[in-house]
Amino acid sequence: MNITKKIVSGILWMSSISYLGYALSFLIQLILVRLLNPEDFGIFFLGLSIAEILFIFFSYSFPLAVIQIQEAEDLFDTAFYLTLLSGVVLVSLSSLSTVLLKSYYSLHTILVFFILCVNQAIQSCASLYSASMEKTLNFKKNAIIRGVVSGTAGIASVIMAYFSFGVWSLVGRELLMSVLLYIGMKNYSDYRFSKRFSLKTAKLLLVFNYKFLLSRGLEIVYHRIPNLFIGTLTGVKTLGFFTQAYYLANLPNTIFGAATQNVSYVVYSKIQNNREKITNIFYITNYFLIRLLIPIMIILAIFPDFVIKILYGNKWIDASSYLRYFSIYAALLPLFSNAKTLAYGLGKLREVIYTYIFEILILFLSIFYICYETAENGIIVSSFYSVSITGGLSLILHLLKREGIQLFCKEILVTPVAVSIITSVIWYSPLNHIFDGKVGNTLSYLVIMLVAYMLLLISMIALEPKRTLENLRFILEKLR
Repeated sequence: MNITKKIVSGILWMSSISYLGYALSFLIQLILVRLLNPEDFGIFFLGLSIAEILFIFFSYSFPLAVIQIQEAEDLFDTAFYLTLLSGVVLVSLSSLSTVLLKSYYSLHTILVFFILCVNQAIQSCASLYSASMEKTLNFKKNAIIRGVVSGTAGIASVIMAYFSFGVWSLVGRELLMSVLLYIGMKNYSDYRFSKRFSLKTAKLLLVFNYKFLLSRGLEIVYHRIPNLFIGTLTGVKTLGFFTQAYYLANLPNTIFGAATQNVSYVVYSKIQNNREKITNIFYITNYFLIRLLIPIMIILAIFPDFVIKILYGNKWIDASSYLRYFSIYAALLPLFSNAKTLAYGLGKLREVIYTYIFEILILFLSIFYICYETAENGIIVSSFYSVSITGGLSLILHLLKREGIQLFCKEILVTPVAVSIITSVIWYSPLNHIFDGKVGNTLSYLVIMLVAYMLLLISMIALEPKRTLENLRFILEKLR
């Protein structure tokens, strides 16, 4: 099987199996939000944010390095030793940090912080075994293990939530998932730890990992600093509402992650010197992503209250205002992830770093604002996330274009942008009151959104049937 067939086959296997896991995880999430309170989610994400921010340089391990490096003596054994060492350092420093944090945060928050630091150390080891499977393009087995582990841990968290474990239901899910993932990946991976260590390979891994530390650190700052400020300044209840809107906004990126991150990185790394193949894969992926994502953006912008009521219930309705302003972010994040993965695969870490710095500068304008005005902090931060991801995507695409990647912006964007503009004009005309007070039950909400999504998707296909069929034919040919 050639490399193009492998990427298509890998995406399909990773996607189809992973989506079963995603569906179960999403169902579990919907149950948890009804069993738990906003404060529980707020405490969890505040502890998680503190852990990731304080230990930025220990939260990233070596999986990407062992995938990218093609030949090195005792590669996996050496990476495993380094992963164990970083885990020991992380847990030791987190123990010392609890003494400092107790003056500023509740005991529950500090305990969540410490347990999640321990969990990170376990997860790093599991990820290394997972990388050994991905390096050999064994996506099917990898996806099955992840799906089973995610489902098992999720069901356990629902049981804990039902018996009133509160925030510990969320913590327990993360810890159980890491432990089971480690056991599963270790048992089914072809890699076996043979206790060999190469100083030369260790230097190679550290140099490679050092390049990723800054980009990974900036990524954590971008995604976690707002949580820290919102939770610290306005309390864990507000943070609970914000993080659940943020969760839904990140859902499209999670769903399309098999195509834009897991499989793509491995393949981009292997064909990094073939610009023609890379351009074709990047174009096809973005073409279909945009057409699937634009309807989601429009629905989140127009019907955020419908989305929250259907998925979370009236208890979480305050999150709907945040979700509306996350709509652009929700649509563009998978595209940004795809571009970022391509940059990683090409070894262009500097471009990713520049992009994150640019996004953080935009996002931090909202942080400065909420330090003085906290009444609408969730809305301010949500809207700035959308602005920052728009700027970041534009910048990284520009940088990739300078590396010889053709973007085909006209072919990809004209129709979706036209459909978005037409939809906005129609909705914000006097017709926008058509649903006011006339939709009263969950089934009606769901039908309206599904119909709207399908109409938008069909509209884009109908406006360019020839190009859509050509791109579908390209994928089908690679499956033969």
